[in-house]
Order: sequence, then C-alpha cells, then structure tokens
Amino acid sequence: PKITLTPEEEFAAVVAFMAALPSNALPNSIDPAATIDPDLVLDFDTRTPKAADEVRDLVGDTWTRLPVVLLSKRYSPVAREIKSFLTGYNLKPAPFVFEIDERADETVLTPLIYRLTGAADLPILLLGGHPVGSIETIRELQTSGQLRTMISATGAVVDGNKKKKKGRRA
Repeated sequence: PKITLTPEEEFAAVVAFMAALPSNALPNSIDPAATIDPDLVLDFDTRTPKAADEVRDLVGDTWTRLPVVLLSKRYSPVAREIKSFLTGYNLKPAPFVFEIDERADETVLTPLIYRLTGAADLPILLLGGHPVGSIETIRELQTSGQLRTMISATGAVVDGNKKKKKGRRA
C-alpha cells in the first residue's frame, strides 16, 4: 500500500519538489483542498516498506537544506520588507525565495500552501518549515532581535555569507 502523508510531510515534500528544479510544477488538475498523491512530489517508490523512513528523512533534509524559506509574490511590498530583513542577515545558506505568483502551478499551489500552513495570504516566512506569522509579528521579532535568534536556531548561519577581507600578510 502507498503511504499517506501528514500535512507536515506533505508540505516538506512540496517545498523540496519546488526547490529541486524551477521547472517542477504541480498539475493544475489536483485538488488543493485534498492531500496530494505522494507520487507527484516524491522521487522514490512510495509503496516500499522503507517509504515511511524515506519520507521522515526527506522532511529533515528539506528543512536542513532550506532553513529559511519565503513564499512570496514578486511585487509585494510586504515581501520586499521581509527580503530586506533577510538580506541584512547575510545568511548561509541563503534564504530560498519562491515567487508563487510567477509559477505555472500558482492556481493550485496557493490554496495548497494556505491549507498546509494555515496562512491566509502571501508572503509566508518559514523558519525550519514553520510559518513565523504575520508581518506585524515579523516586524516585532526583527525589532526585538528575536528574529535573528530564531533564524540561528534553524541552523542557518547569520553573517555566514560575508566576504572575508583578504589582507596583506606581514
């Protein structure tokens, strides 16, 4: 029997699927209100006894590789503000930004994301696979310094992408 994904597993699988190749798109025929067929987004046989272990590994690997994700709209002023916060942290790995409104699968992906995250609008900032909250919450966390701490807790390195200055050796 084929495995059934929990919402957390489904979300990680969808994000991993989108991140793997920019051309990866969900078929417009799927029902975003229903759990999607794991075979659409997983690159292994979901009927094997090891499938559950592979899904568990995929969830961990996805949020380790992509600790900071922004699900966004290209011209959103709110998304631009969040991107500005993230850019200031010089994160390694760099935040992964998905411009949902520019994707071929936007019509199914948007309601699917809303179902899986509980959010009602884009942008959605994810830290370790979990939505941070509204822009008001993100602003408060930024102002208090807690956003930096939360980002570091995901495994992303703050100031990890700063270029080291090459000085002369004496």
